[in-house]
Amino acid sequence: QTAITLVRAAQDTATAGTNAAARGSSAFSRLSERFSAFMASSNPTFARIRGAFDNFKNKFIAFLNQSANFAGLSMVIDGIKSTITSQFAHADKILNQQARFRMIAEQEGKTGKDVGTRADQLSNTNNDIARAVGMNKYAFADISSSFMIQGGGIFKDMEEAQVFAASLRQNFDLVGTEASEATNAMIQLKQALGSGRLQGDELRSVLENAPNVAHLIEREIEREQGLAFGEASGQIRKFASEGLVTSKTVKNAILRSAKETNAQWEKMPNTWSKLFSRFQTLKDNASEGLYKAFGRIADSKVVLGLATALINAFRALYNIA
Repeated sequence: QTAITLVRAAQDTATAGTNAAARGSSAFSRLSERFSAFMASSNPTFARIRGAFDNFKNKFIAFLNQSANFAGLSMVIDGIKSTITSQFAHADKILNQQARFRMIAEQEGKTGKDVGTRADQLSNTNNDIARAVGMNKYAFADISSSFMIQGGGIFKDMEEAQVFAASLRQNFDLVGTEASEATNAMIQLKQALGSGRLQGDELRSVLENAPNVAHLIEREIEREQGLAFGEASGQIRKFASEGLVTSKTVKNAILRSAKETNAQWEKMPNTWSKLFSRFQTLKDNASEGLYKAFGRIADSKVVLGLATALINAFRALYNIA
């Protein structure tokens, strides 16, 4: 009896819910019909609202279309600008490299046409060595010329500085030093060469990034001090504190072992980084003449005069001091 009562109560509840839903549906239908009729009416107030909304909608859609077109155009312009800027930057690299080599040629006592001839010779040697050791030729020019210019006069000529830089880089490769760490260590070593002594932070950088270079320096100290082979092993800090690790010691240690270092380095497998650097150097060499001419245009009086005129025009237009 209790179960029957519960079933009947559930049926009554379901019937009441169905009737309420039907009434709600009917009311919603009538409201929808009235709203549709209002939408279709010619009520002046609503017509103005609807007109304003339609006007806004049309302008907004037009704005979106224009924005899309402008965005596409901006992408094209940005792409062109990026390409042109990269070409300017590349031409500047070549000009700066050539200017550096010309300065070195003048420091060697070259004059007149001999300056340009010597600069071209240094540039060709730089490119050949950079390609051989898998370095970017501009990066190699930066580090080798800085050794020459800021090395305290320990290198007899630029070729010696180039061999030193190449062998040093190969030593970093042999122990797996990352490119960024190798660059930092070279900068530290350049500072040490300029100061005349390898010690302090410069020595620590060499020990951390190129322990094999430290070993070569210890062998050179043994030669200089008349010590037995192996007697200086692990003693580089001691010798540095005594001022015995001089710029000359470091230079001779690297140059004396250059052939042996190169033989060991050539046994190493090629890497994609080296291959891409060699390919980039070949590509740059092929287009270097064009970029030199392009760079000379930027340095011409006509272009400089035009740039000055444009700057003055903008200053006058925008009242810039």
